Amino acid sequence: MTTKCNKPRRPVPVSDTVDRVSEADRVWFEQHPGVPVYERPAVKGEFGDNIVPRGAVVTVFQVAPGVRIRRVLE
Repeated sequence: MTTKCNKPRRPVPVSDTVDRVSEADRVWFEQHPGVPVYERPAVKGEFGDNIVPRGAVVTVFQVAPGVRIRRVLE
């Protein structure tokens, strides 16, 4: 038997680094309407404890307003 929980979920806390890069990505897409993807340097700590190589590039895709996917390119 499965039950459904209708309690509202609390937002998962993320790091200040993730908050900063997410906000910067949001602003970039706001300033470039109609452009669905861009690349930028990776920021240390934006992927949590995962180690991102120095000089890595992040491709940011906006799949819908306010919904973005980030991918690291080495």
